[in-house]
Amino acid sequence: MNIQLLHNEMLNKGICFQVGLTSLELEAIEQLFAFHFPPDLKDFLKHGLPISENEWEFPHWREALYKDKAKHILMEKLSWPQEGIAFDIQNGFWLDRWGAAPEEISDRLAIFEDNFKAYPQMIPIYAHRYIPTTPFESGNPVFSIMQTDIIYYGTNLINYFCNEFNLDKKLYNQAQETPKHIKFWSYLTELDDNQD
Repeated sequence: MNIQLLHNEMLNKGICFQVGLTSLELEAIEQLFAFHFPPDLKDFLKHGLPISENEWEFPHWREALYKDKAKHILMEKLSWPQEGIAFDIQNGFWLDRWGAAPEEISDRLAIFEDNFKAYPQMIPIYAHRYIPTTPFESGNPVFSIMQTDIIYYGTNLINYFCNEFNLDKKLYNQAQETPKHIKFWSYLTELDDNQD
């Protein structure tokens, strides 16, 4: 991934950057939130940290290390995917792979929460766009997650930024044609496709 070219194109679209996160900051963030950035996202954030006034757009990773409000917002963003699915479960959503749905909503939520522990954690990139922590390698797809309305928004990180910010097409030659399969999350995108 040509990070400098990507940053330049994003700057041309009016996106602002701070100095990139240091290795120590990245390590502290990973410890604070108990996850690991995929390598390509880590390289991107080291090169420059995209910022926005609205804390619900670009994550305020650096601020989360020393400001309680930023830390709290990031905790909410990290829990958003699970909470959104739990909300839909309370309104009738259920997957056969979880077994027969119990009558009590509290029992359904307990089964879901137990299963959810085995699914790749999602890291926010921008607004409700997320990238999985596993597999721990570059090239993971980016998902748009709104409760159980989940779609691919990029086959990999560079493809995602091109799609989200309408970047120059010359960056597309670095994008994968098809997204990697991600446990659970890819299945939910297929459910969405089957409902069309």
